[in-house]
Amino acid sequence: MTSVTTQSAQLSEAHAAFVCGPQSIVAASRNAAQRPSMARGLGCIVSPDRRTVKILFHPEQAVELLEDVRSQGVIAVVFSEPPTHITLQIKGSDARIVETPPGAEQLRDEHIEQFAQTVMPLGFAPALILGAIRGTPAMPCAVEFTLDSVFEQTPGAKAGARLP
Repeated sequence: MTSVTTQSAQLSEAHAAFVCGPQSIVAASRNAAQRPSMARGLGCIVSPDRRTVKILFHPEQAVELLEDVRSQGVIAVVFSEPPTHITLQIKGSDARIVETPPGAEQLRDEHIEQFAQTVMPLGFAPALILGAIRGTPAMPCAVEFTLDSVFEQTPGAKAGARLP
């Protein structure tokens, strides 16, 4: 029997800093019938080796996505900086729901506040932003996955290009 070893993708230091910043985070998965699901992410934690990430979600706003991750294990996450539209997409095929990490509530609150500060100058009212994203008081849940691939998704000539 031959063993095949595949190496996961790795975020650059700059990309790791970007995905942990106050970006718009939207994750998608699919069910067995290929029906898509999506939910807004509420923060990102990158592992020290930059090969795995944890995305925080509001459990009531991500019910379908979490079920699809549980049953299918696939996920794609887009991180976009609203003022500039700089966008990065990461994908994984071993996504799983994991124990909520220590400090998740603080990370979620900081992410939401920083994101609100980022989009307010674009004309969005703070109450709208905070109300739509924060949701009911609930402990965030976490999905962890190993990076299979990383893509440039900023609008322009390089959109869709796979990053090394």
